[in-house]
Amino acid sequence: MITPDEYANLQLHDQWIERSMQKKECEWLIEHTDGCKYVLDMGYGDGMTCKALAEHGRFVTMVDGSVDFCAEASYIPRVQAVHSMFEDYEPVGRFDCIIASFILEHIADPVGLLKRCRKWSDKLIVVVGNAGSYHRRIAVKMGIQAHLDSLSERDKTV
Repeated sequence: MITPDEYANLQLHDQWIERSMQKKECEWLIEHTDGCKYVLDMGYGDGMTCKALAEHGRFVTMVDGSVDFCAEASYIPRVQAVHSMFEDYEPVGRFDCIIASFILEHIADPVGLLKRCRKWSDKLIVVVGNAGSYHRRIAVKMGIQAHLDSLSERDKTV
């Protein structure tokens, strides 16, 4: 097991596949948060989602367990970075929308977290990975992964 900050500092070879798919996800999230002024973004990742939301007029509260990710996010205009594990986070107020993108698979009690989110907003967007995703299909075709359900080094690290 590594700490959130150790993970934040890793350079992993398969992140470029994820980034190409994340661009489309950002477009979708921007469309589906139209009219949402205050957004809770759970997890920083590579910052693409947080930055895109802020650039499109959302005031983003970004929560992450990594001090390094929070420091990076704190430089983005319209973003408030909160250093906390999701399980420990307690917001001060409510949000127009909560985004939980690719985090539930890393939470010990995802159902408990989702129940808490219901208190924080009436709108929750959840994105979860699956073995049949495009980035996994591409990785198999390229020989990066043996099978669709094989775990990459990044999967194991996360």
